[in-house]
Amino acid sequence: MVGGNGASAVLCPRCKVPMIYLMEAEKSSNERRITRYYRCPACGTKVVVEKLLVRIVDGKIRIYDMLTKDREIIYARPQPRPRRGRRHR
Repeated sequence: MVGGNGASAVLCPRCKVPMIYLMEAEKSSNERRITRYYRCPACGTKVVVEKLLVRIVDGKIRIYDMLTKDREIIYARPQPRPRRGRRHR
């Protein structure tokens, strides 16, 4: 099946109905868990595409892939400094 923008739709493995793309985010004190998945509107089957864990460690933002065994770091960068007020000349 081809959508309006030319991309093919993901079909449910159980009932072959086009699935809906969704994303969830859970927050805690210093980390965020992000899950991207497709859900079937007819039978409720869920196909997980990606699970990420975003964590601040030693002042750096690190993104971990939760679907791999060793929780591989896929991105790391320093946390931005807070901005101060504008300078007046």
